[in-house]
Amino acid sequence: MRRLTPILAPIFLLGACSPSDMDRLDASGDEPLQIELLPGVTENTQASASAVTDTDMPGTSSVAGTVTGLMADEQAFIRVGGSTEFTDVAADGSYEVRSIPVGDDIFVAVSTDTGRSSFDRVGIIEGQKAILDFDLEGPGRLFGRITRGGRVTATRIKVRSTGDVPRLSAGGPTSREGHYDIAGLPLGEYEVSVLSRPHFYVPVNGETWLDVDLCNLPTPQTSAPVGRAIVCDNLSLSGIVVASEDGRGLERATMSIADVTGLGTQTATDEQGAFEFRDLAPGSYLLTVYRSGHEIVTRPILLQASMEGVTVMLEPTSSQTVRVRDRETGESLGGSLQIKATDGSITARFLLPLAGDGAAVLPTSLYGHDLTIGSVGYRTHHVSDWNGEPLSLALSTCQLFSKGCYPSPLPPQ
Repeated sequence: MRRLTPILAPIFLLGACSPSDMDRLDASGDEPLQIELLPGVTENTQASASAVTDTDMPGTSSVAGTVTGLMADEQAFIRVGGSTEFTDVAADGSYEVRSIPVGDDIFVAVSTDTGRSSFDRVGIIEGQKAILDFDLEGPGRLFGRITRGGRVTATRIKVRSTGDVPRLSAGGPTSREGHYDIAGLPLGEYEVSVLSRPHFYVPVNGETWLDVDLCNLPTPQTSAPVGRAIVCDNLSLSGIVVASEDGRGLERATMSIADVTGLGTQTATDEQGAFEFRDLAPGSYLLTVYRSGHEIVTRPILLQASMEGVTVMLEPTSSQTVRVRDRETGESLGGSLQIKATDGSITARFLLPLAGDGAAVLPTSLYGHDLTIGSVGYRTHHVSDWNGEPLSLALSTCQLFSKGCYPSPLPPQ
């Protein structure tokens, strides 16, 4: 399997962020963490999961059941085992997945287009049907705003149930202004994670307001939580992308920089090939650079202070065509594709501009890589061990915030 282009120019060691876990958080407090609990909401029913068998067609096995507790206009889909394929839940909440592997402990997950997901395990017997029901009924709501040093920031937030609460996780990207709103949560305590910052805990007893500043995360004290200072310099990374043949600057090279969680931002070079990333926190990043007709370059960077004059050199390469259309209408897609490519050791993320006929080109350096391909408002498509042949893809529409729905965590700069 071919690897991505090795690093040229200065090399920076890749470090790993290892934030320590934080203690549990009281619901009362003052800035920067503001929580308001509104009582008087009924308790949530527990998720139910059972495995019984009915005779099915010989030689086949399946899992079926119902999903209850979906909110108005909320759509759900089912994933079984390690598969990346999804089966939609019907309008009445029923589902059935056929021709699945047998086993005593098969993983089954339900996810919704609002970012909620739950999972359980069930035994599958050859030629029989297993019944697994999910109850997502949840009157709790967690909402607020995430800032960084008091400034607007676009990021991602994730909450995960703890204790006796049904196994449920939810979240997704915030708005450009940092706002988020997670509804349909079972009542109970949740672990809250933002970026690679230390997670903390918050009780959701109804309507819960939670504002978080990434530069001043809450720390439990004997009385009320107070802010603990965190290094939050607004660092920058700048430089130039050049062609290996003659050293000229390459315009319109797409670039992304992602931290150890996969969250990051993207930009493009100007007419001289210059680029700049701003408002970066100290930490470890992976920089990915791509331009049509050239190899992909990935570079690990340990950012402890602002960097200038970083040079990235791109080698020429051949390309292969990928065409993308809307599965429902058959029309060609415009805009760009979000590509995630991995060879088992390095994961590259980059944008692939689409022509008017929905065509783009993939570099030959991705032969043998696993690809995840997505576009705004569409479910991602997975290609295992790409053989280098032309790709013709039909993407299904989906609502943002759902699992497998673009965008990935790369908000625009």
